[in-house]
Amino acid sequence: MNEINSKYYSEKIYRIFEQLLNEFELIGKRIWGNPGGQSVDRDTFEVKNDLGTLWCSTIKWVRSGTSEINRKGIVATFPVKTNSETLGQIVEITIPFEFKRIFNNRAYGDEEFIEIRNYGKFTVGRSGIKKKDFFDFITLKDRNLINIDEENKEYITVFEIENGSMTKEEFSNSLVKFTCLIKEFKDGYRVKGLD
Repeated sequence: MNEINSKYYSEKIYRIFEQLLNEFELIGKRIWGNPGGQSVDRDTFEVKNDLGTLWCSTIKWVRSGTSEINRKGIVATFPVKTNSETLGQIVEITIPFEFKRIFNNRAYGDEEFIEIRNYGKFTVGRSGIKKKDFFDFITLKDRNLINIDEENKEYITVFEIENGSMTKEEFSNSLVKFTCLIKEFKDGYRVKGLD
C-alpha cells in the first residue's frame, strides 16, 4: 500500500471522525492536553457500545514550539469521575500532514481504502517504552493483530475506511478495542513504577 500522510488525507480522515463522533452523545467541552505544549478546549463525546464507554474528541495538534498544525485526528480516554474539565488521553490517533517515521500513527492506501496504522511507540509519564515491548505484549494477547508493512516494520491496524466511510459500529468497536488494549499495556508499566 502507498503511504498517504498528507494534509489532504489528514483533513479527509478528520472530517470522517467528526461525522462519526456527532452520532454519539455530546457531553460538553473538555480540555485535552497537547504534546506541543498547548491545552485545547474541545467538544467531547461519549462513545458507548457493548465493549465499553470512552470519552473522545477530534483534535488538531501543532508542531512543538510553534502554532503550526501538523496533524489531525482524535483522542480518547475512559470517563472520569471527577468534575475536572481537563482530560488526559489514553490514545491519540492523528494523521500527520507529512510522512515521518517519528509519528506513531500513519495512513496508507488510496481514495477507495485507507488503513490507519499504529507503530507501537508509547510513553507512560515521561518514560518512552520500547516498540519491541509493545509488540511482545501484543504477541501474548493476540499475535494475529500484528502486521508487517512495506519496510518490514511491525504495526497494528487501528481503523479501516472503505470508500470514505465507516459505520458507527465499526468506528466504536475499533476505537474501544484499541483504547482498552493500550490501557492494559500502559497499566503494566504503571505497576512497575515507570509513571
